[in-house]
Formats: sequence, structure tokens, C-alpha cells
Amino acid sequence: AQCSYEVYLRLRDRVAEKRGWLWLSGTFEGSQNWYAEQFNQWSRQNPEGVKSFSMPSWENSILYPGGYDDPEIRALRVTYPKDLFLERFGGQPTPPSGLVFREFNSKVHIEECPVNWSARVELAIDPGYAGAYAVLALQWEPGLVRAVDEIYVDQHVAATVIRECRSRKWWDLVTGGVIDIAGRHHHAMPSQVEIWQAEAGIHLMFNRVGLLDGIARLRTYLEDPATGEARILFDPKCVKTIREFGKYQYREVLEGRPIPEEPIDRDNHALKALSYWLVDRFGSTRRRRRSLMDFRMG
Repeated sequence: AQCSYEVYLRLRDRVAEKRGWLWLSGTFEGSQNWYAEQFNQWSRQNPEGVKSFSMPSWENSILYPGGYDDPEIRALRVTYPKDLFLERFGGQPTPPSGLVFREFNSKVHIEECPVNWSARVELAIDPGYAGAYAVLALQWEPGLVRAVDEIYVDQHVAATVIRECRSRKWWDLVTGGVIDIAGRHHHAMPSQVEIWQAEAGIHLMFNRVGLLDGIARLRTYLEDPATGEARILFDPKCVKTIREFGKYQYREVLEGRPIPEEPIDRDNHALKALSYWLVDRFGSTRRRRRSLMDFRMG
């Protein structure tokens, strides 16, 4: 659990040729962020076919004969803060305190989202090159949005991303989408909006969305303020989008320094694309322009 993600990738490479097994073990306490992220992803069905398991301390019947209700475990429960108890003794990862979207829960928000072939698909796009070019394929119904697929690549231009989108089975259902407002800019070449229109025949909407407004809107879909229910789900295929939820963080608060309002602007490409789409379709939390119930599917 102390290894970096790069070390994990190197180990994965080493076992590929012989189709070998890779066993990863360790505690969550003090581990690097990727370890907990991967554990959560691997605890459900995932494209890599990996399984993860957790063994709480109280399952050791020699040390704690009473299991979860053992007197010593009960004493630890009232001694430790709940999240630290679960991390240290329960084998459950605790989100870092600086995470932007602490509402995200892999057991709640990750679920198989088969494409509804009688409904339309819209794209949420955050164009980039050195960072990432992120595209989410979204479907929705009253009360629920589903991310059915993702295209998430780096050092690729729009034409390449469009070709990849067109290769997906859901492409014929696409009727439009939303892109970062920067997608309208020209840099001695056609804008991203113009490229998508010309090469894909897709008209993309764009509006200026403040970073904090986008974060606030996405939070209301991870957890409805009125009911506490999730209003958005992610198919396990959306691996890199799901990973962003575990990496997008605020700056560390230093003693005597002001608390930063805005997060570190990285590891958020798909999340920004999603927030642009949510605000465009259903309005910001400040001014509810259009409700999910009011939005009619064409």
C-alpha cells in the first residue's frame, strides 16, 4: 500500500507476458490515494476483472472472540472517530479530507448502465491535449442521469476523439451535447465546436460555468439535498471518470493561511465536462433554469 501507482503499473506489466497473478496487500491507513481508489473500483464488477477483499480486525476470532461485538472492539468504537475506526480496524478506505466530491461512493454511484436504445445520448466534453480530452456519453430520465460510457485520452486531437466516438455502438443515438466554453475559441484553426459540427454533424452548446457553480451542481446529483438519494450513476466502463472522484482535491490548508475556495485544477477533466452538461441542462443551484422533471426527451 506504500507503493506508487507507477510501481503498480510496472508490476502489472511484468505479469502480463506469463498471464501471472498479482497480489496486492496492505492497510489503508497511510496508503497512497490510488490504493483506496483501486480497492473501491475492484470491489465491484470492473473491466480489468480484478477482485478486492477486506478483512476487518474483528474477523480474527483468536484475538477478538466476540467478533464485532467483542468488548475490546466496542471500546475501540467509542474511542476512535468513526472514519478512523473504520479505516484502521474495519478495513474500509476513508476519503482524504481534501476531496472535492466526498459525496461520491463507489457502492452507490457505480452501477452497470446498459444503453437504452430507444433514448437519446448527449455528450459532455472537456477538450484538452496535454492534460486529457474527456467525453462522457450520457442518458437520462426523470430523476436520474446515467453515464453509459467514456472516451478519455491524452495527446489526441478532436478528429481522433470523434473517430473513437463514432466507433461506439451508441453513436447513432447522439443528438447533441455540451462543451467547455473554451471550445468556441480559435487558435489559428477551426474551433472545437466547428470541428464537431463539420466532422461529426453534432451541434454543441457552450456557456460560461463558474468552477464553484459546476461543483455545487454536480454535488446535488451525487446526493439530492431533499432526499439524500443519488441522481447520477456511472457505468464501470467509466474508469477514468471514476478515478477523478478520488483524485480531485482542494489545496492543503496550512496553519495561519486562508482556506482556499477553489480546488487544484487537475484530475478533473471528465468532472468538469459533466458539470458543464448538468448546468446547461438543468440550471445552476443559484437559479434553477430547468428542472429534471421539466426536461422532455425528444
